[in-house]
This record gives sequence, C-alpha cells and structure tokens, in this order.
Amino acid sequence: MPHAPIDRILHAARLHGCVPVRLTPRQSLLDRHAIADSLYIALSGRLRASLSFEGTDLTLAIFRAGDTFTSMESFMLRAPSEYAIEAIDLVEIMAVPRTVLEDLLREDPSLAMDLLAHHRLWLAGMTRRIMDLLMATPLERYLRFEREHPDLMEQLPLYMVASMIGVKPESLSRIRRRLASRPPPSRSRVRPGSPEGA
Repeated sequence: MPHAPIDRILHAARLHGCVPVRLTPRQSLLDRHAIADSLYIALSGRLRASLSFEGTDLTLAIFRAGDTFTSMESFMLRAPSEYAIEAIDLVEIMAVPRTVLEDLLREDPSLAMDLLAHHRLWLAGMTRRIMDLLMATPLERYLRFEREHPDLMEQLPLYMVASMIGVKPESLSRIRRRLASRPPPSRSRVRPGSPEGA
C-alpha cells in the first residue's frame, strides 16, 4: 500500500497523547464485525486483513512498516467490518482514534486531501486483489504470488501462503507437488559452429 503522510500524522497523534501499541503474532487488532474507530500506522512488523469465505481463510492484504490502514468502509460508515486485522509477527502500531483524526483534519485541511489520495490508491489495489481472487486460477495466483512476493513466499507459513492465494492448505500442497513434478524446461542443443556455441 502506498504511504500516507506518515510523519505529519505521527507527530500530530503524539501531540494528542497517542502512544504506540505492541501486538504479538496472531493477536487481533480488529475483529470481524467490529466497528473500526481508529486509523492505524504500522511502525514495525506485518499485519494482515483476512476473512473466511465458504470455509476458506482469505488474506486480502498485508500491511508493513510505514503503511496506514484500517477497515475503510467500517471506519467511514461506522458499520461492522467485513474483515479482521491481525498481527503476523511481533508488531508495533500507532492507533489514531477517529476523534483525534477529526481534530487533525480540522487543524490541517491539506492532510485530508493527502489521505483521500492515499486511500483511493488503497481501494484500487483492493479491487485488483478481489478480481484476482475471482478470475485467476489457483495455479495462476500461486505463480503470480511467487513472482511478485518472493520474500513473503519464503517467510510466511504455508497456511498463510494458502490464504494469500485463496485456497485451503491441502490445495496448496497439491499445487506445490504438481509444480515439483514438472520436468525442468528442456534446452535446445547448440550446434557446433553456431553463434551460441562460439
């Protein structure tokens, strides 16, 4: 997710008495169906937004240090959140309550435009993510995830990789076995005297 004007928000939040909060791995920050009443800034570690669909755990987004996030629809409409947010590893976040954020926006109206631009990009990214889950095959999603996020492929437990591509862990195991059983791509033999063999 693109970064919002983090330094300005953090500075103003501290002036309003906000303090960082630490979460342990798998600790919930926002439960599904709870109402989001804060904007969050990840200071360290990673978190994920997830939901359960037809018995499958789906990770919608991963937030890293420097990201600002919340359940946007819940925050804006004061409605129950459609997804949960939990820590992946040991994380530190700054929670900026709605009332504090409203004060910040009154004090610095230009901040509202920065946040609006930031969250438009976030919503566009979420739309692409949902379309990928709906339109691409599990194998296509796995290969794209492997190509675009090799660090997460190495670092995340398999059950979470499965949730990133929208399948159950046993389905991920089948995909990995299928890929492992494929013969390596054959290389055409180079003829002596050809430019490649020179």
